[in-house]
Amino acid sequence: MGGSVKWQLVIEPEIATEYAGTRLSDYFGNPNIMVETEVKARREFHRIFGYGSPELESIGVNPYNYTVACILGAKMIIPEDASPQIEGRVIGQLKDIGKLKVPEDIGSAGYVPEIIRNYEYLKGRSEINGITPVFALHNQSPLGTATILRGTEIFADVFEEPGAVKDLLEIITETALRVIRFQEKYTGRQLDRIDMDDDYGGLFSPELYEELNLPYMKRIYYIHEARQRGIHTETLAEGHLRFLRRIGITHYDAWPYHGLTAKTVRTTLPEVDFSWNIETAKDLYADTPAEIRKKYREAVQEGAPRMVLNLCARGVPRENIRAFIDVAKEFE
Repeated sequence: MGGSVKWQLVIEPEIATEYAGTRLSDYFGNPNIMVETEVKARREFHRIFGYGSPELESIGVNPYNYTVACILGAKMIIPEDASPQIEGRVIGQLKDIGKLKVPEDIGSAGYVPEIIRNYEYLKGRSEINGITPVFALHNQSPLGTATILRGTEIFADVFEEPGAVKDLLEIITETALRVIRFQEKYTGRQLDRIDMDDDYGGLFSPELYEELNLPYMKRIYYIHEARQRGIHTETLAEGHLRFLRRIGITHYDAWPYHGLTAKTVRTTLPEVDFSWNIETAKDLYADTPAEIRKKYREAVQEGAPRMVLNLCARGVPRENIRAFIDVAKEFE
């Protein structure tokens, strides 16, 4: 393969707190500790691995992907030292769908007020510390949000009560559209890229995905003519990839689950810029440094234009992180 291959480490809050010596509950609950943690983690990764700049220039103030779900009633809990989780189900019975309402005032719904408070606070601090806060309200795909609200019952609902599921998807989609409009009004800037998390989508067959996710995703992506449309998903199989072309995805954060390979993505979606996550969470621990270097070289040979090591769990062997960085430098 000719040319350089871009690469990066994604340092999730679990890892940032590990290297900074802070707790996740404090990270998510206190904007000062969030900034302190990100600053320390960045400096530690620069000191230990020689990775990136030691200085933090910006920080996202919304580390959650449950904006629409929580607006519609999902309860998010933050354990003492673990990632945020959704507790229970909002829709215990399908008749509860009729109780859901799309809120008029997104700014006072769900955890949006908390995000606004943290953003305004950190914006006020930015002149002192030089760190710019970034305001964004992240979302799951419509079918992903439906899965969060309904729980595992939705896997039967899509066959037994598809009409009710579509009613739910309508409410979710309209809420997502209002979230985007609110963000644009609040920031005074129209989004030129719309991103979506779709980790639940691949749990449904391609046929169900086409019927129950694709049309609703398209409405969100095309709320206006955003030039870029990104998707993160760890669950899509080869049979789902054609839908990414149909909705005009411009960047795909791809993962090696369900037998998916970089070669398959490159062949199926030759026009799409994609990042290839070299390791699953399990492989981060199980693989040796030699195996990581081998996987990296194979993915590059298969046409991956960008390589990612997503550090999403604590205790990853440092030699594995070093192996990724070392082999990445071979292709710069």
